[in-house]
Order: sequence, then structure tokens, then C-alpha cells
Amino acid sequence: MSKGIAALDAGDKAEAKKELAAAKRFDPGNAVAQSFLDKLTSASAKFKVVPERYVSYYNPAYLGGMTKDRAFFDYYNANVAWGLANEGRGDSSDYWLVLDASGDYGDFERQLGTVTGYQAPLGPVSGVGVEINSANIANGIQRQYAADMWMASGNDYASMLGGMITLGARFSSTLSLGLGVSYNRLRREYYSEYIGDPPPEQASPSNNYWLEEYSSFGGLVAAALNNPAGDIAWDIVGSWSNERMHYFDIDPDVLDFVEYGAPLYIEQTLTWTLNDKSTFLALKQANDIFLDRDLYYGRLMPCAEQWFWNMFSLRLGAEGSLVARGGSTELGWGATAGITARIWKFELDANYTIRQRPSRTLAGVTIPEYVLFVTLSANGLLFN
Repeated sequence: MSKGIAALDAGDKAEAKKELAAAKRFDPGNAVAQSFLDKLTSASAKFKVVPERYVSYYNPAYLGGMTKDRAFFDYYNANVAWGLANEGRGDSSDYWLVLDASGDYGDFERQLGTVTGYQAPLGPVSGVGVEINSANIANGIQRQYAADMWMASGNDYASMLGGMITLGARFSSTLSLGLGVSYNRLRREYYSEYIGDPPPEQASPSNNYWLEEYSSFGGLVAAALNNPAGDIAWDIVGSWSNERMHYFDIDPDVLDFVEYGAPLYIEQTLTWTLNDKSTFLALKQANDIFLDRDLYYGRLMPCAEQWFWNMFSLRLGAEGSLVARGGSTELGWGATAGITARIWKFELDANYTIRQRPSRTLAGVTIPEYVLFVTLSANGLLFN
């Protein structure tokens, strides 16, 4: 314990955690060692951006600094509205139906999913995470066949179930690295008025849509750097998957779904901790880089979070976005707000985000997206 306190006085937090954790193992009831460990465990800023499905919400580089295990359940939904444009919704159709440049086709998209996971220390400087995720995506294409009258031109549904394993290690008091692998099983059901009905062997038994089923694999790498005092940190994560995605080409010579690859996702965050780890200022930057399409989507998000009595926190952020495609750029905006409540070993996080992003389904279209993200977690279940 004395070695841990000396390391803390010298500003070496990694060594302090290692020695104090060892003191706790020798003497589990050592309240003094636990008090110092609590001071070294900061409340992390919880700015969620709902990245691609093959990316963990939690940078695995930080697994190397864990002193307690953690179980969590995430739920999110985006754009839950659904239906036809001529169902008496009036101006509210702008919320969920976005037209292409011609005005002849409309697009609305929704997504919901869950992540169930567990993270635990493997030793003083390493940790592991396991996640099981599910997602349901629905993309609708509408065509205007008369003035202010719309019909369903096509639908593209996908359901996914998969998992991810992540590892992290702390290599010094200022550097941590992480990596992960992911697997997803995807079931896609789709139709279009232009491509006809599928043969029986390729038809979904539930709706007679075209049916595809396949597996995808992905990987991620991550890093985190902090200053010796631990109040300034920068982290980055990059991930890619061979998952296949599709947009609908409305060119009269095509009128079919076109396959493209899932984007390379890169996210980095700079965080500054103030006021004895009760105030967080963060600047997050995220990128979707499409390797086989002329499309780039980037976001810059300044955020602030304030903790009160280490029991609950409030956070607020803004978002600026850039979509580059076809030699042109389009700027967008967004905002996020959230709250965290902490009771004993449990935390409840809720975040709501408004943003603009490129459509998954119609080329050249940018849609508004309204995202609710909720997490319930428990800390210190097996490792204290």
C-alpha cells in the first residue's frame, strides 16, 4: 500500500493502481487502500454517437486500466416513424420522409438494437470485454404516382445477431492499446416494384420478399494516451467489416439495389477533466469512409459533462457534420443531451441525439436522424 501511495504522490497512476490493487488482494477489507483506489477511478464521460454495428461503444484500450468488472445492457432506436406519406401526417412527414433531388422518390429509415456485454480485468494492466449485439434495420422507398400521393416502391429489411471480443492493455502510465474481433449473422429481406417476385427457393416465408442470409466479420484497433496527471486524454478507434450494404439506384437504366461495402469507421476523442474529476470537456470526431463509393461522412462534436456529488451527471453537446459526395460538400448540424444516475453499483445513462447523415438507401439524400440511447450497467460484481 505504501508503494501505491508513493506512486500516486509521484503522479504515476498506473503504478498506483497496480500496487493498491495488490494491497486489496492481500487484505480485502483494507478500507484505506480502497479509498485511494476510488480516487483513481474517475467517472468517464459518456458521449455516445451510435457507431457502426461492428464497433464497440467502449474503446477497448481502456480495458487495461480496469480495477472493477462491469456488466451492461445498451438499447438504442433511431427514427421510429413509419408509414406512407399520404396518411394524414401533414407537415410532420418532413420528420421521416426525405425526397431525392428529383422529388419523385422518398426515403425513410429506422434502426433499433441492443448490446449486452461484460468487461473484466485480466490483471493489473490488462482487461477483456465480451459483447452480444442485435440490430433491426428497415429502409423504405416511396414513389410519387400522383400529386401528393405516394406508394411503397420498395423495402429493405435487415436483422442481425452477432458478438464481439475485445482486449486491452496498459503499456505505461500514459499509453494503452486495444483490439477486437466481431462476427455478425445477417438476414436480409427486400423487394422492389421493378425487380419482380423471387423464385420459391429465394423467397422469405414470412412475406415473399427476396431473402439473403450470410455472415460478416470485422476487426478493430484502438489506442489511448493520457498525460501523467491523468486529466487530459486522447483516444482513437478504427474498425472495418466485410458486411455488405445496399442502396437503390433510381437511374431508369438500373432500377435495382446496388451492393457496397460497410464503411471504414474511425473515431477519436480528446477529453479534459477538471474540478477533481467532476467536470469533463470533450471534443469527439468521427468518420465514415466508404471505400467503394464516392461518399464521406464526418462529424465534429464538442461536449461538456458535469457530475454532482458523484451521484448524477448532466451533459450537452453540439454536432457539425460534413457529407462529401460527387465532388460537392454538404454541411449539417446536430445536438445531444444526456443524464446519468448512479445508485450503489448501478448506473443508468440516457442520451438523445439529433443529427443529419447520408441515407443508406437513396444516393444523394441526407436524412435527419433522432436517436435515443439508454444504458444500464453494474460495476464491481465480481472484482472490487
